[in-house]
Amino acid sequence: MNNVEKITTVILVEPEYQGNIGAVARAMKNTGFEKLFIVGRRTIDDEAISRARDGVDLLLNANFFNSLKEAIEGFDIVVGSSSVTTSNFKKFRRIPITPKELWQTYGNGKKKVALVFGREGDGLNNEEISMCNVFIHIPSSKEYPVYNLSHAVTIVLYEGLVYKGSEEVKEPLATGEQTHLMVAKTIEIMKKTNYPEYKIENTAVMLERLLTRANLTEHEFYKIMGIIKKINLRVSDEDEKSY
Repeated sequence: MNNVEKITTVILVEPEYQGNIGAVARAMKNTGFEKLFIVGRRTIDDEAISRARDGVDLLLNANFFNSLKEAIEGFDIVVGSSSVTTSNFKKFRRIPITPKELWQTYGNGKKKVALVFGREGDGLNNEEISMCNVFIHIPSSKEYPVYNLSHAVTIVLYEGLVYKGSEEVKEPLATGEQTHLMVAKTIEIMKKTNYPEYKIENTAVMLERLLTRANLTEHEFYKIMGIIKKINLRVSDEDEKSY
């Protein structure tokens, strides 16, 4: 199984507010991430503990470092985050990917990943950015593009959780043959209910495309087919009564 949350570490660089530290720990607990590094600050007070809720154990087991350089030693991927972004190739360190793209690229659990979040006031400085080999930017409103520290961490970890879930839970999808069968049985009902003949062909194409885009699972296919079967039987009974 993919163990990305086991080898991914959240690093907070000189966080200013205890409440944010606690909220980050809570978000980590919610999403299954366990390793927290804190650069610069070595105190955890009652506010942080209160905000952490069931994530208190993560605070108590956090590792503290004097510098980001010390904190990122041994990591394969060092991900910097900031509200500042650019598409200028000359400033390649600032060309970002989204959190979703981050996990799609590096979420296979094969490399140690450090997620680095900067100060609430001014983020990561240029020297710290230079230590990162991947850069992420969270899409936001142009009117107010800066996320609260704990909110930013939560968004990034949430995308990791969603990615991991999509990798692990692979319920079989309905086959093309099953999709054709569902459309065919629906057309049977349409014909029995005097649906206009000239509309049937276009409707069948529409249903085929709709069901294909829906990516029905096998479980959903059988559920819907059960409903279609009951409707078909009921319509057939009504036809017999009419004679």
